[in-house]
Amino acid sequence: AESLWKPLTDEEFRRLPLRVSDRLPRTMKKFKEVVNEMDTGEYYGIEFPFTPQQLRDMGPAWLTKAMHTAGTLPPNNAVTKFVSFDVKAEDVTQKDDSGESWGGAGLKILLKVEYRESSGDLADRMFIKMPHAFTGKNERYKNSVTSYTMDWNEVTFYNVFGGRYGVPPFRAPRMYFCDMSRRTTNFIQIIEFIPYGARGTKAVKPGEYFPAPDKYRDWDLPGQGVEHYFAQARELAKFFGWHKLTREKTDQVEQLFMDMDAYGQLKYLWSTIENAGPYASPQRDHAFAQSIGHPLMQEWIGRSTMSPQQTTGFLEMAEEIVTEWMRHVMPKDLVSDGFLDKMVEDTKEMCKYTREIQAYGLMIPEYFALVHINAQVDNAWYFRGADGQVQAGLVD
Repeated sequence: AESLWKPLTDEEFRRLPLRVSDRLPRTMKKFKEVVNEMDTGEYYGIEFPFTPQQLRDMGPAWLTKAMHTAGTLPPNNAVTKFVSFDVKAEDVTQKDDSGESWGGAGLKILLKVEYRESSGDLADRMFIKMPHAFTGKNERYKNSVTSYTMDWNEVTFYNVFGGRYGVPPFRAPRMYFCDMSRRTTNFIQIIEFIPYGARGTKAVKPGEYFPAPDKYRDWDLPGQGVEHYFAQARELAKFFGWHKLTREKTDQVEQLFMDMDAYGQLKYLWSTIENAGPYASPQRDHAFAQSIGHPLMQEWIGRSTMSPQQTTGFLEMAEEIVTEWMRHVMPKDLVSDGFLDKMVEDTKEMCKYTREIQAYGLMIPEYFALVHINAQVDNAWYFRGADGQVQAGLVD
């Protein structure tokens, strides 16, 4: 089925910043020089707050300007008051008074506002995400520089799929204002507030929301999370299917989320595989084996996959966790010395070929999709639909 979201016009698309940028600070020294600077955002060209105190100081007047600039608040309306302002996850090592964890990738603000005029379909409660202040002891540098595309992709996702250009067939929060300066790595995301159920709630009626699930605590979810996972999988399937249909009309999504040089190489490699034979055919396998040593293929694999050293490091960490910390809680046959020794030996051998294994999957064009790279159960919200079925929306 066609979604309400349509490919952007050329004029609309030219106004959007693309994924590749040379503005990012590439060293710790440069990062420290710019991380506390106020800067304009790349989507809307206005300065934005990136700490809770800055948002308090800039106040409703700034939020009004931001929403007017983003086109999410009618020109004849204004935010007049911050009714409540609740900051979460400033210290990622602590839970709040209710025992809830708010994630480690940024601090959060639960904001309630008043409007000058009746807000219509605008919510008076908003969810705001900002980067943590850099302390030298937290993961801010890793999050903002080493993994900077995480923040940029979120800002892009909400701007493109958060209602500004229509509604896609998968559920995502409505965007009120999201922007980022890649020069400073600072950002602000202002999206709709999800009315999660109270912590500990198990019985959820049609139309009601479940509590926010905690990461790695499936045993604490209703039915051990089975309905949650099916709901998330259904929503992700809509996401993937929508992208497949959209790719048939435009490459705008690829331009927004990918390095286009790398995408061009990938399309060339796909053509080699597709011309060899149909999906899952021996001819394709033969073409892959023949092309693996080509310089272009080796260059692309080196940029696009995880090295044997990296995967071996993950394996060694997993081995330590299982043998030193978790042996007493795991099934005895899985942690016997004989089984563990053989598993580690076999897996270390596989690590030598990790790049080829990953490349094989990437070379199947039918598998290509815009994806949520961290689609754990806590990166979605859940509610019970009118028919009683658990449904989900995608966040983070």
